[in-house]
Amino acid sequence: MLLLNLRNEDLLCRYAGDRFALLLPGMGYADASALAQHLCAMVSQMRHHGPQGPLEVSLRFACEVAQGDAEGLLARLSAAVDSAGQALAAVRQPDSATAP
Repeated sequence: MLLLNLRNEDLLCRYAGDRFALLLPGMGYADASALAQHLCAMVSQMRHHGPQGPLEVSLRFACEVAQGDAEGLLARLSAAVDSAGQALAAVRQPDSATAP
């Protein structure tokens, strides 16, 4: 489904178990971010099932202009996605000391 929503010149790579990287040549930051939001929305509308029934899917993305070495770029993007995941987890499970 992801590939069907990309241009021929775009590159989709799976670089960790549940992480993907997109290279979008010639696409600006705003358009890349909008595309990432679209892809997340599309995947979130799909039904995901495992052996125990429906699976909850959490989708996050980060965008950055490709500069420097690939390892550094992926590390920065991975850190941004991890930070977004931690913020999402904090919203879903508020601190028990402040909960009524």
